[in-house]
Amino acid sequence: MPSYTFVSTANAFVLRGAVPVFVDIRPDTMNIDETLIEAAITDKTRAIAPVHYAGVACEMDTIMEIARRYNLLVIEDAAQGIMATYKGRPLGAIGDFGAYSFHETKNYSMGEGGALLIRDRKYVEEAEIFREKGTNRSKFFRGQIDKYTWVNFGSSYLPSDMNAAYLWAQLETADAINAHRLELWEQYYAQLQLLLLMPLLARLLDTPDLFLHNLLNALPDLCRSAGISLSVFILVGSVSNFIGLASGILMIYCAIILGQTFHRHKVMGSILCYIGLYSLVQSVTSALIMPQTIQLGNVDFSPVDFLIHAIPTTSIASLFLGILWYVITLHMMNKKLNLD
Repeated sequence: MPSYTFVSTANAFVLRGAVPVFVDIRPDTMNIDETLIEAAITDKTRAIAPVHYAGVACEMDTIMEIARRYNLLVIEDAAQGIMATYKGRPLGAIGDFGAYSFHETKNYSMGEGGALLIRDRKYVEEAEIFREKGTNRSKFFRGQIDKYTWVNFGSSYLPSDMNAAYLWAQLETADAINAHRLELWEQYYAQLQLLLLMPLLARLLDTPDLFLHNLLNALPDLCRSAGISLSVFILVGSVSNFIGLASGILMIYCAIILGQTFHRHKVMGSILCYIGLYSLVQSVTSALIMPQTIQLGNVDFSPVDFLIHAIPTTSIASLFLGILWYVITLHMMNKKLNLD
């Protein structure tokens, strides 16, 4: 299983006496690195447990091929993968078993609960017994036996009617819920990618090419679609830094004048000084480490929109405040000179 996952993944095996072997993850998807799985397999290995982190699919073709060669089961942790696919196949339905979660933090929730997907029917009866406290009660409800008994170990994994009804209402409109979430995700992704021009985000999470939610593209492609060269895009980022730098200098200058000339405005001068320093530090840092090649989402910008979005509104607002305080400071100084 991957070295990066929630404890539930490991607990499911440890509670049955198995020893999990952790495999490092890929930096682009945060999923198990399929190229390292084979080296971790021993004669004691019984299964591979890929985790589709954040609904991003693992490289299942490679994992399934490794499992086939070594005669291993594939148990997918698709807790976050409901409504996501890999090459057109639903996550959780590719391996021998798949586990969904309906915890309160998931896209479809019943408070607590989940679902087990089983490929081979021979395991269904055993799963029912385990779910029904180790009894064959499910057979009794179907009229297959006249009374039910304890036949194996198990526990209680049955949801209440209230929980099930709460989930069912969501599953009936699952497509609409998923479409709305994707629309919101695209908006966040389009806006967050602009922060890559500043030292606030190192990169955005990558997704495989054939994953359902794949919206990534390279920066040169984005620039070409907007009719703008990469050099112009980087220049726009530099202009943004210059704006922040200029506004910072203006604010610090105003702060010094206010503090020296008008003693009652020392507090305001100090606040301006702090804001100016922040603007200076942010602009200088951004100029020093701004990446020259950046991975961005596939967003359809017109040239004008592209330039507008590339210069953060915070820089414009900062420059406006700097000029405003400069004008106010000059006005107050002239007024004081006239009084003197």
